[in-house]
Amino acid sequence: METANSRVLPVHSESSEDLRAVVIRGEGLSLQDILLVARGGLPVQLSEDEDCLQKVADSRAFIERAVEMGEAIYGVTTLFGGMANVAVPREAAAALQNNLPLSHKTGTGAYLSDQDVRAAMLLRANALMRGASGVRMELIRRLCVFLNAKVTPRVHCHGSIGASGDLVPLAYIAGSICGLAPSFKVNYDGEEVDSLTALERLELPRLRLEAKEALAIMNGTSVMSGMAATCAADGLQMLATAIATHALFAQALRASEESNLAN
Repeated sequence: METANSRVLPVHSESSEDLRAVVIRGEGLSLQDILLVARGGLPVQLSEDEDCLQKVADSRAFIERAVEMGEAIYGVTTLFGGMANVAVPREAAAALQNNLPLSHKTGTGAYLSDQDVRAAMLLRANALMRGASGVRMELIRRLCVFLNAKVTPRVHCHGSIGASGDLVPLAYIAGSICGLAPSFKVNYDGEEVDSLTALERLELPRLRLEAKEALAIMNGTSVMSGMAATCAADGLQMLATAIATHALFAQALRASEESNLAN
């Protein structure tokens, strides 16, 4: 029986020439798209649609203007939670974001599977491409580079509280792709290395987060959604196996499709 790993599944594409890459445009990802990237290693590419790119640019420009003008925005020019009444000066806005993944680096337990983390990275990139999060394209591209190079952040299985977002697991993804500290680890071609080594091998510089960017990448449900997607795929595969097995039993027992009710 074919599995999602082996069969060729249709993917969304912006041209007939690009049938072997999943295009990230902020919407439209199917379960098959997620599986092809998470399990099959299919490359991803960002949409070149001008309207899509303009939304990302406009949202980033809005954040930059708000910080420059000193507007009060939760988690951008203020602290978090019970300290949201504490203002953050504009010169400290970037430092706040670079400290956020470090403060949430509190996961425990075994690592999530690479496929679950890859699914989460794809979904997070897709969410950021909607143009409502105020991040630079450079940050979204960094997620794509890691996906295409099959370099997967190590994310512990315990730590998310779900309702407020996958703050802890997404902090590990943010810290890894940006190289915030060597304590963030990745799976690099079967070898566990620190994030700085991975960036060096990929010939990428460390990426300093700017105002709002850590909050944007961490405050979402991409990890649980990615895990739900892979679980749903497994469930569908088991359902298909159960139906096929039932059909074989019916055939072996020479079952009839005609009713045999007594008159």
